[in-house]
Amino acid sequence: VVLYQPPIPPHSASRQAIRLGSRPPFFESPEDATARQRIANLVSASAGGRSSLSIIDTVPLFTTADGAVRAFSPDLHPLFHDRAHLSSSGAALVRPLLETACSFTRRPHASAILHHSLFPARKKRMVARSTPLFHSPDYDFHLLSP
Repeated sequence: VVLYQPPIPPHSASRQAIRLGSRPPFFESPEDATARQRIANLVSASAGGRSSLSIIDTVPLFTTADGAVRAFSPDLHPLFHDRAHLSSSGAALVRPLLETACSFTRRPHASAILHHSLFPARKKRMVARSTPLFHSPDYDFHLLSP
């Protein structure tokens, strides 16, 4: 299972900037969007159409119809801890997709590759690109860092 990185909110969407008066809409910078898309394209190309690989695009969860980055959940909880990490509310949006994908791919030694921003910052560990993160009886979880 591969979860694509959510859009990267601009600096104007930081908690401090919002406290100082910054307001939505917030748009991902073209540079961040290009870098994120380049990684997604590399993963898709390396997957080679393997039916055993599930790819989940998280971008629709964190953007509006006009392409703005959603900074808050419907109940006004922040979705991002900072530009690189989801808050627990943001991670809660992704969790059902991951659970669904894992339930369909349940097989011994399956791998789930999670981008580091999918974990709330207080629980995240810094690890290198595609490093094993943890193991369960059915899955090996890896952290994919740009």
